[in-house]
Amino acid sequence: MISHEQKYLLDAVRFWFDEAEQVTHYSNELKSGPLSSELSLLNQLPGNGEVLDVGCGAGRIAIYLEGKGYQVTGTDVSEQLLNVAKEHSIKHNQPIRYIQNEGVGLPFKDAEFDAIIGFKVLCYIPTRKLRAQALKEYSECSSLAVSVS
Repeated sequence: MISHEQKYLLDAVRFWFDEAEQVTHYSNELKSGPLSSELSLLNQLPGNGEVLDVGCGAGRIAIYLEGKGYQVTGTDVSEQLLNVAKEHSIKHNQPIRYIQNEGVGLPFKDAEFDAIIGFKVLCYIPTRKLRAQALKEYSECSSLAVSVS
């Protein structure tokens, strides 16, 4: 359960990511794929399985992972960025499931995923209490690996 103040802060994050400037930025970034630092972590994932990409944005990492043979679910706070990700995935015939979510209070069963990744996520979860709650949920959703920054 989140407080009124926490809800207000999470809404502010969502509104910011839904702004046209942010959507354009992350849409353009989609073409670049993972950074070398991200690849060093992604290369440690198991060779296949189901991966949850928390804070997937426009789908840059989710799309890369699907291309490597993973079954991917992406969540993000921004409906606009998820629309970009969905459009790209449909256009390129990539069966990625996208769900709008604040990153806290995930709608998944325990151990539903083999791995969970999330780049640039924790800095947008506004309080220490919510970040701790999110990390706990991430670990419960994954049976194998969690990599979140």
